[in-house]
Amino acid sequence: MTLTARWVTIVLTPLALVSLLFAAFPSFATDIGLDFWNLSELERQIEECSQSCERYTRETKQADKRSALRRDITNQLIRGERDFASAVNFFYELNNEDDKLAFRTQLIYRADNLRASSALQVFSYAKYSPEKISPERLAELEKDCQAYLSELKQK
Repeated sequence: MTLTARWVTIVLTPLALVSLLFAAFPSFATDIGLDFWNLSELERQIEECSQSCERYTRETKQADKRSALRRDITNQLIRGERDFASAVNFFYELNNEDDKLAFRTQLIYRADNLRASSALQVFSYAKYSPEKISPERLAELEKDCQAYLSELKQK
């Protein structure tokens, strides 16, 4: 046997044995990441992950936009540039855009309906805002919130 034939035999024999092992036990190849013959499944998984990533990115951008809008409305409310009812209406519209968001809002700010939950949310945002709020303004907003909730109950 020539030297080339020996080297071919030495290299090809282990490759053939490994190929037979993977063919006999495909889950073993999958477990160690060497299931190269199932590329269509891998491509499908990659596509699913890409779509999930795109959806996550889109949802994150929407949440960031809603958060920035809420901060702006809250700051306007604290500065007296917006009244409590209009801030509640704005928050209500944002919360009502998505059923999941509406559900979470009502879960966190427990009230009879989404509009009442939005009122509690507005007051909470104002109370815990990083923007400076005087105790007097906070007390005024608390009264506005209570009056708004009372008015909702009467309807």
